Amino acid sequence: MTRHLGRASLIGGVLSWCALLAAVFAGGLDPSPALAATLQAISMTAIVIAVVSVCLGIMAIARGPQRAAAAFGLSLSLLFVLYFTGLGFAVLPNP
Repeated sequence: MTRHLGRASLIGGVLSWCALLAAVFAGGLDPSPALAATLQAISMTAIVIAVVSVCLGIMAIARGPQRAAAAFGLSLSLLFVLYFTGLGFAVLPNP
């Protein structure tokens, strides 16, 4: 199982960004009330995928043979979590 953690982290990072694009193409820029539940479900799924991918990436960097894929997947997922949960604004200094 530990042989595939790096690839799983990379795939999770890419899938979280793809889910965000799917939400935007499904009407995220100008949502109607009928699509609100669907867009919320897609966005929540993307955040959950990103958080799981962050955990897998940390484990893969520590244990797995695919450290490059794990580092890239970890960075993609961590950027997703920081940007789209608002945690990135807490880290950045105020001007």
